Amino acid sequence: MQRSPKRIVSHVRQMPKIYGNLQREKWHFPLKSVLLWLRNLLILGALGMLIYILFFSSLFQVNTVEVQGAVLTSPDALRQTVALGSNIWRVPQHQIAATLEQNPIIEQAVVSKGLPHTIRISVMEKKPVLIWVTQGTSWLVDDTGEAFLSYDAATFPGPTTPQGKLLATIPTLQDTTNLPVKTNQFITSPLLTQFIQTIETKLPQALPELPIDHFELAGATYDLIVVTKPGMRIQMSGTSDPAVQIRNLTRLVHTENVPLTAQVNLLIPRWAYVK
Repeated sequence: MQRSPKRIVSHVRQMPKIYGNLQREKWHFPLKSVLLWLRNLLILGALGMLIYILFFSSLFQVNTVEVQGAVLTSPDALRQTVALGSNIWRVPQHQIAATLEQNPIIEQAVVSKGLPHTIRISVMEKKPVLIWVTQGTSWLVDDTGEAFLSYDAATFPGPTTPQGKLLATIPTLQDTTNLPVKTNQFITSPLLTQFIQTIETKLPQALPELPIDHFELAGATYDLIVVTKPGMRIQMSGTSDPAVQIRNLTRLVHTENVPLTAQVNLLIPRWAYVK
């Protein structure tokens, strides 16, 4: 009897498959993300528009330049330091002020904005206290004795101009030695400028009949000659008390009846020489 072959059975374990949630999720529109993206886009657009309006549009273009405090300096020359049509936010205020202060006439300059179209330039000029005339040139001198501005006969301001009206109030000194002068040169001392201002103020008060025409510089640095309009020439010492010299001159005129066309020498204290 023949035997049937044995069936070989393989025992193989099969791993079970695991499936997730078989129920489909419902799709949602990403509204929050879109709104966030739109918000950022609007912010960037607003910033870009703001930058354009402030720095590139015609809304803030400079069309007016105002100048304050300029008498000796030409206002038109100061206005030319600012480019009309430029953007007001891009005007280099400090750079313009620094450039203006390099002018020997200007002590201080301030540049400010007047929105939306105006730039204001305010300057403080040096104050002249004396007109020093030498070699046909008139130099303006401040209270420190520094010469900072010159005029020749052709450029000296007329009496009706703002400069001319200012210079008409300042005493004139003629340097009979005709020494040369340069800009920013200290040609005298504060002591002499103060002495001349005192004589210019006090002498007409004490002797109104002797209005001053001009001063002349004598041989010594501090010896002055006061030339009056009636013709009297008064030699004074810039190192002596001006009040004492004026008092002595007043006695000569009122007590001694010295002619108003005489030549008076007051250089020696308590003495007077009359020609």
